[in-house]
Amino acid sequence: MNHKKAAAGEYNAHQLMGEKGYTPLGRTDGSYKPGETGIDGIYNHPNPPPDFVITEAKYNKARLGNTKAGKQMSNKWLTDERLRKAGLNKQQRMDILEALEDNDGTVQKLLIRNKEDSTLIIKELDENANIIGKALEL
Repeated sequence: MNHKKAAAGEYNAHQLMGEKGYTPLGRTDGSYKPGETGIDGIYNHPNPPPDFVITEAKYNKARLGNTKAGKQMSNKWLTDERLRKAGLNKQQRMDILEALEDNDGTVQKLLIRNKEDSTLIIKELDENANIIGKALEL
């Protein structure tokens, strides 16, 4: 993997979320840390619902990974431990995990793809981390 591209992707995704009024939670700061795995970004939505937005930045054609815990960004993969490592407090973790279990629409998961020409394509993900519908505008 090209770490410069990954770093640019996470930075660009974080900048977009901030420009659109989303408030970063926990350790969400847009910085890429080589060798670290986990959640790229967690934000409060400026006009809920949803209350929370979880993001994963990918460069160009990079795919979501398959792990022992399930596909990256799937509800199964979004564990209490991952949310804790992302810097969320106990109440935030509980709110997100309960919302994912209930599928009540208060948590939205987004794949933010950084194309080679620097455009950002945003797609929503379902409980299995499959893309839902067409690209979104935030």
